[in-house]
Amino acid sequence: MMYFVAMQLENDLAEREDLRNTLEQFGPWSNRLGDTWLVESTFSARKIRDSVKEHLSPGERVFVGEFNANWAGYGMGASFPDWMRRRATIRKIDARS
Repeated sequence: MMYFVAMQLENDLAEREDLRNTLEQFGPWSNRLGDTWLVESTFSARKIRDSVKEHLSPGERVFVGEFNANWAGYGMGASFPDWMRRRATIRKIDARS
């Protein structure tokens, strides 16, 4: 399953190696939007949220949501659409459907 993991952090994620390692352990990931990650994982949204929140300070937030199709992006980089298509749970939507 593909998850959208959005966080509101008080300091830069680049300085938070423990949090980055936690997110990276779940499976293939992309973090092209700062504190927002896409993670492909067999774990549940609850498990991802609970693992991430162990590394959050009071006042910081996390939201984890599952999606499997119908995405769009802009300025994500040339390789991003191919990265999304390679994910096992993401399928191309036929515009005629």
